[in-house]
Amino acid sequence: MSETDHRRESRDRYQAVLRTVAHQTSPNQLPGARPMTIRLLQATQGQHSHDDVDSSIQAAVSNGDLLRWRDKDGHVCLTLCNEPDLKRLAQHIAEELEDSDQLARVNQMLAEVRDDG
Repeated sequence: MSETDHRRESRDRYQAVLRTVAHQTSPNQLPGARPMTIRLLQATQGQHSHDDVDSSIQAAVSNGDLLRWRDKDGHVCLTLCNEPDLKRLAQHIAEELEDSDQLARVNQMLAEVRDDG
């Protein structure tokens, strides 16, 4: 596989991960998707290996496209870093989790997203 093909595949996988998180966190669902769910959905569609999906998740978190947080059971969840999704997450954390540290982090990310817009 050429370097160009590899970059294209990585970009496509990254975008597929973001789309899957978006589908798993629609307004009628909880504001976060578990990484395991994202891995399984990508693997069952035969698109990508678990390790490749994990790499894309990590890259999306590092790039500020996904926010990693913990639900009331301590499970890691992922939320897209856009204004509507972060607002939903902030409301969820304030009402359901009552976790001031996580809420502060979400509000900080929300402020950054607004500044970029």
